[in-house]
Amino acid sequence: MIRQIIILSLTLISFNVFSQNDLDLKINFKNIKNSDLYLGYYYGKKTYVIDTVKINDKGFAEFKSADKLPVGLYFIALPNLKYFEIILDKNQKFTVNVKDIKLLEKISFENSQQNTNFYKYKINIAQLFVKSGLLVNRLQINRNNKDSIFEIQKQINTFNKKIKNYKLKVITNNKGTFLAEMINSMIEPDINEFNKLPQNTNMQIQNKLRYQYYKNHFFDNYNFSNPSLLRSQILDNKLNLFFKKVLKHNPDTIINEIKKLTKKAEKNKSVYIFTIDWLFNYYKDYNKKLGYDKIFVFLVDNFIKTNKITWIDDKTKQIYLQTAEILRPVLIGKIAPELKLKNQNDTIVSLTKKYADVTILLFWSLDDEKSSQAIIDIIDALIEFKDKDIQVYSVCVNSNINDWKSTPLTERKNWINVCDDLNKVNSSGYYLQKVPRIMILDYQKKILTNNAKSKNLKRILSRIL
Repeated sequence: MIRQIIILSLTLISFNVFSQNDLDLKINFKNIKNSDLYLGYYYGKKTYVIDTVKINDKGFAEFKSADKLPVGLYFIALPNLKYFEIILDKNQKFTVNVKDIKLLEKISFENSQQNTNFYKYKINIAQLFVKSGLLVNRLQINRNNKDSIFEIQKQINTFNKKIKNYKLKVITNNKGTFLAEMINSMIEPDINEFNKLPQNTNMQIQNKLRYQYYKNHFFDNYNFSNPSLLRSQILDNKLNLFFKKVLKHNPDTIINEIKKLTKKAEKNKSVYIFTIDWLFNYYKDYNKKLGYDKIFVFLVDNFIKTNKITWIDDKTKQIYLQTAEILRPVLIGKIAPELKLKNQNDTIVSLTKKYADVTILLFWSLDDEKSSQAIIDIIDALIEFKDKDIQVYSVCVNSNINDWKSTPLTERKNWINVCDDLNKVNSSGYYLQKVPRIMILDYQKKILTNNAKSKNLKRILSRIL
């Protein structure tokens, strides 16, 4: 009898252990019934749905799982895309009461102090930012009044300090939680210390010091060793802000910052993968801005050629490697590959043997509207810089040589006009994907600009000459 009781007890214990759910989220809606409900998470700017349940006719829904989900920021969404966020940390068994999904103050939690604190923080910080926004608007309205600007800026600085102190208080009161980690990771460098510089400090020097400090300490508060932060949009937002807004558009500067950033990201494999993927996804569109091709080649050389990237397929690797080799010969800072092409008299003319302070290397095609406009823009720019030593090496591509020879030179008679009848351009390392393409070379034929827009030519030349 005793043996039977022991066996029965063990069976009940076993059943209770294996029937328990490590994840159990109960949601009570006041005004929503008979609808699908989604549980999902963030990964950078992307969102992924993990599970779908039904809201019953009483407004109740429940997400259950035998296993806990990774720590992070999650969302619970309706089919109409209205949603609210929750933190899943150690405790993943709690109840959410939703009186109105659109209002933060109408969402409450049972058995989850961290989410209660999270929503209190969201409500308070939203109110603080509204007040801060009013001050910024006042600053814009009074931008022509120096005295008003000075006074309003003082108020803004004071208010920003108040916001930061509130964040630090929440971090201290929630130490060791995902909420604290998340808020801390969003705090930006404080440049208010530079307001204490001597009053006679040159404003230009002050701004430079502020910028350098802000840039150099931008990621100080982000914990690269914590992969749970990837289940939020924080790192993606910080990378977007840093590379699109904070950094000046200089390929060498950007490459240097990439080196420092990826060193930080090495603290955790998942964070490292996310960071490298983000950089490749952003800079693989190398035609987006001048000099991005140099950054793309750097990424390929340092992360694919060295086999530091092991998580992408071989086909993608080969595409990246081949693209880098195509781009490499005509990167900014390199000597332009030699071209020896026939002019209209069938005389071979060298690109590199013709001296000038600046050479405009133009690739264009007959019967191409954009090429025609580029020629017009170059002629216009040369008129403005007629006293400067500028030569144009004009290469007609993708065209019949006889048609090209019969084209009147008119305003282009002082140019070096040649035709690529044997497709030497691509074999020389230029690999034209489209025309027109304008490159600007210095007196040594070093590439200063490798894909200039003709409408910007005057501005570019004024900077160079």
